[in-house]
Amino acid sequence: MKTPPDARLERILATLALVIIAVISLSNVLVRYVTNASFAFTEEISVFLLVVLTFAGAAVALRRNRHVRISLLERALPEGPRRA
Repeated sequence: MKTPPDARLERILATLALVIIAVISLSNVLVRYVTNASFAFTEEISVFLLVVLTFAGAAVALRRNRHVRISLLERALPEGPRRA
């Protein structure tokens, strides 16, 4: 059986983004609990990292041939155009 292409860089990037989101959110909660003030940058960085996480996860899914796809049109085509 053929092994899927390696998506190691994307997996590392997605894992790193998820860990950073967790650390930033936890630190923001702790600082807000202790000082009644919060970091101003945490939401913007978290949203940016969530986008990075989404694209890296989509790249991993695509490389492993597990991406969500709609095959209605593909099944409706005859065999020749379906292969193309």
